[in-house]
Amino acid sequence: SSSGGGSGSIVLMQPKLEPQPVVFDQQQQQQ
Repeated sequence: SSSGGGSGSIVLMQPKLEPQPVVFDQQQQQQ
């Protein structure tokens, strides 16, 4: 559930996905 930039906010809003925020970040950068 990524909306716009600011992966830090996503991590804080969804701490359950802490081990996966990096993966989503990389995918967003590639796109």
